Amino acid sequence: MPAKPLISVIIAVYNGSTHLEEQMDALLAQRCDFVWEAIYVDNGSRDNSRELIKRRIEAQRLTHVRLVDGSQHPGQVYARNFGASQAQADLLAYTDQDDLPAPDWLVALNATLQQADAVGGFVVRTPDGRPPAHNRNEIPADTRFLLRFGGFDCAIGTNFAIHRRVLDAVGGWQDLAVHAGEDIDLCIRLHVAGYRLAYAPDARVTWRSRSTIRDIFNQAVTYGRSSVQLYVRHRTNGIELPTVRSSLRAWKHTLRALPGFISKPRSYRFVHLFGLKCGTILEGLRGRTFEF
Repeated sequence: MPAKPLISVIIAVYNGSTHLEEQMDALLAQRCDFVWEAIYVDNGSRDNSRELIKRRIEAQRLTHVRLVDGSQHPGQVYARNFGASQAQADLLAYTDQDDLPAPDWLVALNATLQQADAVGGFVVRTPDGRPPAHNRNEIPADTRFLLRFGGFDCAIGTNFAIHRRVLDAVGGWQDLAVHAGEDIDLCIRLHVAGYRLAYAPDARVTWRSRSTIRDIFNQAVTYGRSSVQLYVRHRTNGIELPTVRSSLRAWKHTLRALPGFISKPRSYRFVHLFGLKCGTILEGLRGRTFEF
């Protein structure tokens, strides 16, 4: 009988055919000395994502890759939880349909996961999925989490691994009212429950950021809205509310980025920062939450 996989990689899929070929190339190039599996959870795709994955599995006879139907309920949170229910391994790793794990990604996650309850890795942000020669995020010796929210170190969902028993103990992935922030929510719940979330800088994933002004702005608005919902949800869990000084500093950074956007239209820092503030204000007004 085939050996039980040490790690199950779960990828939620929804209309991802544009990037799935490259994503599968990167994932299948893992250099591992242990057995692992990949579970692609189709969440009701309307393009040819399912056919693309099936064709790849059959053509290469990929016995360690599975496609499962997770279309019973829409949303990445459901797909991630459903993938966990289908996994054979006790260690669960997550990445996204359009992001590219480095060849040693699983090895690095596993090494850190042996001494922690959950692990977040390093995320290289780039519009086209290919790391530029000089990227600000390329800090091999960095030992700090890339994201800190409300006083909590947080991992990014596209580069995350966890013991199944720990995920079950904290109630799995959970939805917010917007389709964002579920990774931060999970990390906060891990901290509150007393679990150890570690950082693995050698576990690298290249994240394809949005490439148009409209998409970047809309995504940032969603992130801004989710930040307010996260503060409201975890108000009793010791989350640190933003101070007046930090809010003014955020606006200062936003306005400082404006000249760069005007002089160089493909520099989208201002669009992202402005979208974040718009989302924060919008959700604050909707929920009558005025701390922001």
